[in-house]
Amino acid sequence: MSNHDKLTIHYSTGTGLSFGRAKNQTSNYKQFKDRFRKPLITTERFSQYLNLPDKQQVELKAQNGWFYRTQVSGKRRNRRSGLPTDIITLDFDYATPTF
Repeated sequence: MSNHDKLTIHYSTGTGLSFGRAKNQTSNYKQFKDRFRKPLITTERFSQYLNLPDKQQVELKAQNGWFYRTQVSGKRRNRRSGLPTDIITLDFDYATPTF
């Protein structure tokens, strides 16, 4: 275990289509990394996914829930509820494999 693995990470999570209902979480860095070790793999092919109606695409993307880089004040994630954060996250929409 490295020294970094002992660092405390504060974040929040939500389930599926919870529309901002957040649950504050705390993990050490090792536990946090382990959350992302194995991706959720669904059975459809990407071409099939692209041909699905928007509602079904949203449902598929929501299966694994979401995480937010910080904890929130109150019970809902919104523009003003984020507390100071321990990590930086990057979100790239429509990134290509060469990206």
